[in-house]
Amino acid sequence: MVDLAKDDFPLVGGRLDVVRGEPVPTLVYRHHKHIISLSAIATKGKSDTTPQKRTDDGYNVVTWTEGGVTYLAVSDVSDADLTHFVELFRMAPADQ
Repeated sequence: MVDLAKDDFPLVGGRLDVVRGEPVPTLVYRHHKHIISLSAIATKGKSDTTPQKRTDDGYNVVTWTEGGVTYLAVSDVSDADLTHFVELFRMAPADQ
């Protein structure tokens, strides 16, 4: 778990989502009045990738793979705010 509250991205909960028919853990962060969903999908054997950005139905999406996990960050926050969130999350120690 990564807590980014000091950077104005407090962790407010979590849930179990279904991606491609498989259950995946999703952490839920808040930024002002916006929600950021961060799903972690096990992808053993997949090479690490740098974050890739796109927009889908008005939502900003950032995906990257690191250490056998593909992360999917989705929100209606600005592209700059979501990019900043991803940078902070990737730099934070995993044991926070």
